[in-house]
Amino acid sequence: MRVRAGQEFHKQSDLLMHRMGVHAGAIRLNTDSAARRGQFFFSATEIPERTVLLRKHLPDEAAEILHDADEICAHRFRLLGYEHLEFTLDLGSGKFAGGNFRGDNLNDIDWHLDPVHGKRAPLDPWFKIPFLDFAVVGDHKSPGN
Repeated sequence: MRVRAGQEFHKQSDLLMHRMGVHAGAIRLNTDSAARRGQFFFSATEIPERTVLLRKHLPDEAAEILHDADEICAHRFRLLGYEHLEFTLDLGSGKFAGGNFRGDNLNDIDWHLDPVHGKRAPLDPWFKIPFLDFAVVGDHKSPGN
């Protein structure tokens, strides 16, 4: 019972924040973790040594890693058997319908986008989105949804 009450409270708070115009992720709940830098497997000072080792022992893989990194930096991804998926909005393409863009930065990665079908899930509270309705969100099993 306590868990369900907590879920309902969070659902209603999500709705309230949405109605107030606060987008998901705009409020940091844990300032300590928000201030910390990402933790990687090795330090930045080790990068040159590790790249030399990669190029020496695995030259083909090193070239592929660089190619994949360039693609990711250009917001193109390989996901679920699809190649070169672009998760940035091209409003001039005519593929994207609906008014659910709300002044987003069009250069950011848009994880609400179904790039295969050119549809974007609305920026509504999660429980208000009919995720099985293709006309609203695209393919719920495709990357981005």
